[in-house]
Amino acid sequence: MREWDFPASGGSRALLADGPGERCVIRLGFRTFLRMGGESLAWGWKSHILRILCYHGICADRLAHEPWMPEFFVTVSAFRRQLEYLRDNATVVPLSEGVAALGNGSLPPRAVAITFDDGFANNLHLAGPLLVEYRVPATIFLSSAYMESGDLFPFLK
Repeated sequence: MREWDFPASGGSRALLADGPGERCVIRLGFRTFLRMGGESLAWGWKSHILRILCYHGICADRLAHEPWMPEFFVTVSAFRRQLEYLRDNATVVPLSEGVAALGNGSLPPRAVAITFDDGFANNLHLAGPLLVEYRVPATIFLSSAYMESGDLFPFLK
């Protein structure tokens, strides 16, 4: 487990799981948190803030454990479950509208914006149909330098 400092956010700290055992412990802790009513506590705390969920990529379930698959990609089935949860428990807004509403004080409670970094093709081919199915907006940020050069992302080399 590694600890990361985020000085720009007032000294916030985050723990990053390094191995499968640590990720299992984190999942177990999260499930316990939910069973104890933590979900209500989390949504109630600062309910009028814009929560931004940042994804990098989506992968087919059968490919999730391939050694070449980035660990930070989410499986299609997990992404579907997350969209179902958001549909039932949040107000998903386009990022630009969420930022504008935050600025003028009209942000709805439990507001969430979904973003995708890097612009992988799976954002279109795997995430896109689910976003349409659940009628959920998302913002995709393209890494144009890599698109133009044709080079691989540094973490894929």
